[in-house]
Amino acid sequence: DGEGEGGREAPAVADKALYEALGVETNATPAQVKKAYFLKARACHPDKNPGDETAKEKFQKLAEAYEVLSDPEKRRQYDAKGLDGLGERKRFDSVAFFAVLFGSERFSKYTGTLQLARQADAFVRQLEGSEDADVVGALNQQHSQEKRVVECACNLRDVVDRAAVRRDTGGFLAWAQHEASELAKASFGVEMLSLVGAVYQVRAHIILCEKTEGRYRPSKLAASLRHNLQRTNHKLQAGAAAVTAIRHGVKVKAAAFDKERKEGDPSLGDEEGDLNFEAAQQAFQESLPAFLASAWAWSKVDIDVTLSQVVAMVLNDLSVPWQIRIRRGQALQKLGEIFLEASGNAASVEDYTEQFEQAKQAGMS
Repeated sequence: DGEGEGGREAPAVADKALYEALGVETNATPAQVKKAYFLKARACHPDKNPGDETAKEKFQKLAEAYEVLSDPEKRRQYDAKGLDGLGERKRFDSVAFFAVLFGSERFSKYTGTLQLARQADAFVRQLEGSEDADVVGALNQQHSQEKRVVECACNLRDVVDRAAVRRDTGGFLAWAQHEASELAKASFGVEMLSLVGAVYQVRAHIILCEKTEGRYRPSKLAASLRHNLQRTNHKLQAGAAAVTAIRHGVKVKAAAFDKERKEGDPSLGDEEGDLNFEAAQQAFQESLPAFLASAWAWSKVDIDVTLSQVVAMVLNDLSVPWQIRIRRGQALQKLGEIFLEASGNAASVEDYTEQFEQAKQAGMS
């Protein structure tokens, strides 16, 4: 094969298709593989080529090639046996990623699958050209959300019925204390407990006031106002966090290019600048808290809205007598109180960089 990009003779490999997809020699260094992928991916990204029906397929093939050639073990297997040596190849699991990142795997029976996870999963399917990508669209997102609310409501009903129906108040309280202490150990556990507990308390209080005091009683109106203000605050925080995340994204992009070279030759475009992956990686690590903060801020809005619907479904269940609905509301208020007490002082999002790496591994496994 002669000498390649690595300055040494290019080794014989079983298959060159992935190397050719990236336009590199079989002895290309990891840095050369990264640079080739970055440049080609930017050039053929579907968003940069509207109307080009082949752009998505090209982008997908580049991603597949980079997935293999950027991983030393997968590259070794590919060099030895070609694609057959790789076995079954899995796509990135966005649901598993967010479940591990925000601890929602432990909280799944309370919150269900986060909307952010479902949207990311749909995006990955579209990039991969999945046959069911169109099914995971707006209509299916709405159906998934409705199913999520029903499943969470059924789980919550079963939880509070220990006290409301079986009248095992002591057992319910002991279980709730233990459950809260276990949930607090999850990633973002204290934040999740604080949010879930607060929504349980305020929504149960509002509905109980309606049932026992009337819709327009001052205590009910005050609770509704507090919750509306809290939800508005969550949305404002999410918007501010998104703006910050975008600014950090711009910084990461800027760090990826050799500014000295570009300043020396202003005619060079982004695709022609010398890529500096070390600087980009460092900038990404520095920006990670901002990215996590934005994702968590939007997830708070999603959880708040979803749990409000869940509580309403459980406490307005006309299939049981009004006395049980009242006792369900009282049990839910107590559960919310216990969750809030267990949450303590919420940890800062900057503490979760290591959890991001664990979540990334979960998504790729």
